[in-house]
Amino acid sequence: MKEYYNNLKPLHLFIFGTVFMLLARTAKENLGFEMGCLFAALFLYILALVKYIKK
Repeated sequence: MKEYYNNLKPLHLFIFGTVFMLLARTAKENLGFEMGCLFAALFLYILALVKYIKK
């Protein structure tokens, strides 16, 4: 898993975060799913930012 993370570029993490953000927008009445997707997107955006700064 660590090798997979090391091979990811910040752009990949940003794209994955955007996908989770779009999934959260499709959740109509499911608050748990929406919040889970938003937290996943936030986590991926923070990982992308940290990876970009470390570069």
